[in-house]
Amino acid sequence: MNILKRLISRPPEGTPLPDILPAQHWWVAERRMQNTRSGEVFRIFEAVIAPDKAIARAHLAAADAQLDAVLMKQALRRGDLVDEYDWTPASRELACLQLTRVKTEEQIAALDPALLDMLKEHDFFRADFAGTPDMAVGGGVYPEG
Repeated sequence: MNILKRLISRPPEGTPLPDILPAQHWWVAERRMQNTRSGEVFRIFEAVIAPDKAIARAHLAAADAQLDAVLMKQALRRGDLVDEYDWTPASRELACLQLTRVKTEEQIAALDPALLDMLKEHDFFRADFAGTPDMAVGGGVYPEG
């Protein structure tokens, strides 16, 4: 019984991810997306923080909505759209292939090395996540095909 307890409570091997907010965990999503203009299908990896899988999924949706709002405002300013009713999001999710809780840099690297590079290059976006926990950080984008 003691061996089982030690195995369960043993920290994961590797470089631990930084703590951002209390009771928040790191999650990596692999999603299949489609470009709405070209129809091209691609996979994308993104990091989010959340206390559980359901909220991690909600944070992905919120990040998508925030990105769409920014892109729509830019298109309106450029005169590409008459109004917001002409807007079509740049991409849409076809499927969430996996949403994995990760505890180490090595776990992220095993899923998507480009995502780990992005996170490390920007100090894991600590200040951004602390101020806006419902954001997502994108890593590699891989065409399918």
